[in-house]
Amino acid sequence: MRHETNLGALSNFEALLHEAKGHYFMWLADDDFLSPGYISRCVRRLSEPDAPRHVVGRAVFHRDGIVVREESFQYVDVDPRERVLSYYRSVNGNSLFYSMSTTDDAREVLPFMPGISCDWVHVARHLFLGSAEYLNDATLTVGLHGDDDTAKPEISIGPGWHRQAYKMFYLASDVARDICAHPVYTGLRQGQRRSLAIRCASVTFIRRFSRGDLFCAAVMSLKRYLPAGPYLWLQNTWRQRAGRFRLS
Repeated sequence: MRHETNLGALSNFEALLHEAKGHYFMWLADDDFLSPGYISRCVRRLSEPDAPRHVVGRAVFHRDGIVVREESFQYVDVDPRERVLSYYRSVNGNSLFYSMSTTDDAREVLPFMPGISCDWVHVARHLFLGSAEYLNDATLTVGLHGDDDTAKPEISIGPGWHRQAYKMFYLASDVARDICAHPVYTGLRQGQRRSLAIRCASVTFIRRFSRGDLFCAAVMSLKRYLPAGPYLWLQNTWRQRAGRFRLS
């Protein structure tokens, strides 16, 4: 499939899923790659009687050939609220977004919530409906290219630069709003939904409220007002400090 115009990331993801014809489905980015036998391994696990809703290989994130981090979690709590909360406590690169499931299950939580938190709340909806496993004998290698660069000429997700700069506030707000409003969570009583929304939003805010994120927000804000010279100096300072601060 190739669209005549650029639909943007979210519309492109949705269009692909709507056109899918197979029993199983997964997204894969152009800079990611799979270990040999990855697809077969995922399909085999999903076809077993005790299969989770989603499976994904052990995720390895690299930048310029250097491994930055790895992800391998299990979200198998019986209580769906605990699965969602456990996810927000641990999500980082969100490799679970590229997990495999049945096509029908993948479509069940559409459409996306617009904004910087779109992939997080999307996966959380799935986890409320069922469990997810990382397979340690299969590997998903994810390329990181400039995702921490404060000098991006534009932000492709979300209505404005401030959502990217001050993501700790917007992520928490979007997480709470989605739990309170999305039909996936209607099985909970109102009090339970509010309680889950507050807990997940609090966890998300605390995890994102770091020195690195605050420094990034300050630099992105100053970009709108500073001449190129001082801004580039701040940008280089950010890159030098990035190794000491949490990057994601």
